[in-house]
Amino acid sequence: MTQGICLISVDALTQLLYDDLKTRTGAPDRGCWPVARRIGQEVQRICSESDRIQSSGEVGTWARSLARHRVEQCLRYYALGSRQGRVELHSTLSAIVYRSHYAAPGADQLPGPAESN
Repeated sequence: MTQGICLISVDALTQLLYDDLKTRTGAPDRGCWPVARRIGQEVQRICSESDRIQSSGEVGTWARSLARHRVEQCLRYYALGSRQGRVELHSTLSAIVYRSHYAAPGADQLPGPAESN
């Protein structure tokens, strides 16, 4: 995979994300800036490294769409509160790990939970 370009800067994307998070949560700056910065950097990385996004010619559109999706995910967990948000996140991550390990092509050749001990 080649390193491509992302037509929206991390700083510009971070500012957009910060404004959205601040408006929708009312959280203090010290909470919104780090989250916005991490999402901006991750979106920049994805857009730069994805051949499909690079070849689409719509890198800026992809960046904004990915960023909005990430913010929506964060806000969903935020709205659930600290305890329930962690439970939901853990459940989602567990399902992803399970699918990638047990439902992946060739997974029938991998040891299952009882066989790995």
